[in-house]
Amino acid sequence: MTQKAFREFLPNGRTRLLGILGDPIDHSLSPELHSAVLRKLDQNLLYVPVPVSSARLRAFLGLAAELGFRGCNVTTPFKESVLRSAEPRDVETRRTKMANTLTFVPGRKPMAEGTDGRGIVGWLEDHGLGDEPFGVLGFGATARSLVHASWRGGRPPALVVTRRAAPVKRLLSGWRVEPGRDRLRAVPPEVSTVEQVGEPGTLSGVVPKVWVSTWPPGTMPPAAFWSRLRPRSLVLDMNYGEGRTTMADAARREGHRAADGLGPLLQQAARSLSIWLDRPVEPELFRLAAGVPKRRLGPSR
Repeated sequence: MTQKAFREFLPNGRTRLLGILGDPIDHSLSPELHSAVLRKLDQNLLYVPVPVSSARLRAFLGLAAELGFRGCNVTTPFKESVLRSAEPRDVETRRTKMANTLTFVPGRKPMAEGTDGRGIVGWLEDHGLGDEPFGVLGFGATARSLVHASWRGGRPPALVVTRRAAPVKRLLSGWRVEPGRDRLRAVPPEVSTVEQVGEPGTLSGVVPKVWVSTWPPGTMPPAAFWSRLRPRSLVLDMNYGEGRTTMADAARREGHRAADGLGPLLQQAARSLSIWLDRPVEPELFRLAAGVPKRRLGPSR
């Protein structure tokens, strides 16, 4: 190896930091993917894992800009709690009360926004599913981002499945009637419990053929859920990594199609980096960094 090649990616006094906050973050591909893309774009930035406890989160956010951080992604379990110490950057973040992307500016609170929902919508569009009515399993941080992003685009999901329907209905009703330029005018999604899906007379719409599961690994619906799905439905399991895609694995066993969360992750990552660099970054760069063929990111049996 030549001296130039050996020193090519070493940091210097002008290097600034990006990272990912979470607990745990051992499974995250973000440091590897972002580092490869930053080298490709010739950016003097390092992307590092930042394991931090709930007790230390506020302290880190207060010091991040002084420590040289330009921005951080946020993963479980901090997508909601970071907003206690950050400023929502847009109406979506304020409504959904979640953020997965922070931007640090010295002397100011971190600026917070979400790319989860737009990343999932981008994946659906890439695979010809942008106009397909879909259902959402769960209503945590990622699910709220998805529902808002798709609704804002004029095509809300057909159905949200949650453990407690009443508070979800109230929240969605508030999004719709809130005044302002960003008022959501499309018909809101229906809300159901998982036990109601496919039951005669309980839902006015057709059971969707596309489902996005935002449930954590290991969370499974009742056995009857699978029998109520339409034939050859598609389940997008937002988890990825060995042993974590339990919903995708179950869907395939039941004869349906499935995909894991890697494709949406690449979309979300590109949107986060676009925010920090203040210029568009193509998701294709992250696919190349992941070293996976396009077909690997799509639905399969």
